[in-house]
Amino acid sequence: MDIAFIVQARSGSTRLPNKMNMPFYENQSILDIILNRLKTYFKDIPVILATTVNSKDDAIVETGKRNQVEVFRGSEDNVLSRFVEASKAFSVKHVIRICADNPFISVKYLEELINFYQSQKVDYVSFISETGLPAMKTHYGFFAEITSFKTLEITSQKTQDPFYCEHVTNFIYGNPDMFSLNFIKIPSEIEKANIRLTVDTLEDFTICKAIYNYLMHHHLTVEPASVIKYINDNPDFLSMMKDQINLNKK
Repeated sequence: MDIAFIVQARSGSTRLPNKMNMPFYENQSILDIILNRLKTYFKDIPVILATTVNSKDDAIVETGKRNQVEVFRGSEDNVLSRFVEASKAFSVKHVIRICADNPFISVKYLEELINFYQSQKVDYVSFISETGLPAMKTHYGFFAEITSFKTLEITSQKTQDPFYCEHVTNFIYGNPDMFSLNFIKIPSEIEKANIRLTVDTLEDFTICKAIYNYLMHHHLTVEPASVIKYINDNPDFLSMMKDQINLNKK
């Protein structure tokens, strides 16, 4: 595989255990929705679900099989190692990293990210905020990132710090002298919205589930413009999100 999506997911979340298996829309979990979206819109890019060897994650493996994607099981705590080994197992040269707690991952911005990365000769690309914060450290939930397998492998050789092993790419964009990096600016309308659409807590799950169900029932696209408009029309969501942003700094 020249390039592939690798979706990281596990059941053992500290703040919301088993969130990957909870019904989110009708009978689908967040993971079902993400895997289906990637397969539907990116038919030429393989999808690999990277979960852990813990028996608690057998249900996640079943979700992968149900959605007919490749599944890899690796370290529970060393997520960096899980990505390296998954890439090796499927001979992936370039990794599009997807976090399975982002039910509103944007197809539009995935396409932009992939096209931009393929036009560059760099080790790593992601979106970035106006304050210089890589998208994976924000709470927006729309974005992914791309890096080469070689870069992940070098990272795993350079550090065994538990922080970097848990947060796969922090070492990469934290060492611009070691790797070649490029970034796409996060659109101002997303930054101004100051929303939280990543699911870490029960409150996050409840808010995101309500928004997603509304969009589906009204046949609206799951893209930032539709999502932000609905949230702005419902100030209670913004208030609840603000509380979660303050309580769950990345």
